[in-house]
Amino acid sequence: MLSASVNANAVSSSVVATQRAALEANTDGQGFGPQSPRDIDQDYGLNTRHFFNRVKS
Repeated sequence: MLSASVNANAVSSSVVATQRAALEANTDGQGFGPQSPRDIDQDYGLNTRHFFNRVKS
């Protein structure tokens, strides 16, 4: 079993807005963003990682 602990604090909306503006300014016109479009049905590519279905015991 995996467990994780998150120790996070809330930030104001203005902090988030500032971060989003900086991200947009730094990625504008570069053809990508925080969530680049992708085709999840594509069955070819260069990623050799295999994912297996694990049965919980």
